[in-house]
Amino acid sequence: PKFSHIKVHEDLGNEEYIFSEFYRTPWPATDRQFLLRGKVEKKNGVITMNAKSEVVPKHEDNDHIVCDVKFLNITLSPLANGKTKMEFSFFGDMKGWLPIWLVNVIQKKWPMRFMEGLRNQIKKLEKERGPAKT
Repeated sequence: PKFSHIKVHEDLGNEEYIFSEFYRTPWPATDRQFLLRGKVEKKNGVITMNAKSEVVPKHEDNDHIVCDVKFLNITLSPLANGKTKMEFSFFGDMKGWLPIWLVNVIQKKWPMRFMEGLRNQIKKLEKERGPAKT
């Protein structure tokens, strides 16, 4: 939710990247940037992505507040009948000023909106490329 775009700054090899995720926030708050170092691993059908903040001033966007992400972990595990179990954990500081009502909305609605957004992105990719092969 409120995702704007992603930018890969550096491909470090071995499925490790320095990248930024950009998010829009409603006025009067300032948009946010997650500047991260992350690694994707695939093992026995399970896909994990682990990331945390990386301080790289040349990749910071002056129009965004850079968040401090201690960890961002996503695990996708195959289940029966073509279903997937998703585990998501995040611990970080969004930095800067955010009104309490917006923090409450983010905490209550963000996980489900994240999953809905991911589901919509998968449907879009399947429409363009066909179903994913497992």
